[in-house]
Amino acid sequence: MEFVKLSISSLSKGQLMQLENLERNCGLEPFSRRMLLESVAEMDTFAMMDGEKIAGFITLHPSNRYDGDCLYVVNLNVSEEYRRKGVATQLILSACSAYADVFAKGNVMLDVRKDNNAALAL
Repeated sequence: MEFVKLSISSLSKGQLMQLENLERNCGLEPFSRRMLLESVAEMDTFAMMDGEKIAGFITLHPSNRYDGDCLYVVNLNVSEEYRRKGVATQLILSACSAYADVFAKGNVMLDVRKDNNAALAL
């Protein structure tokens, strides 16, 4: 699998549809198409690609909203067929690596529901 940064200029219609489907299947309040496009344009969105297929994606916002400088995970979704295979961990570790020079503290924040055991384990 390949870790890639998504951008508005390189985002294909097929990739946008995959992002929408991932959001729709997450079971929470999914982003609208407009919100997805805004997040790709305004924040850093990375995808774990399996060929042309998006296995999962992560949207990050550098923030000092919480405990000082950190990376705040705005959105993290993994396709159902790729869950429990380390994709979310790969996304977080790869994103941290991409920001290593900027956020040397290594703090990453992710808000999850307290009943989301998979996210808590992550």
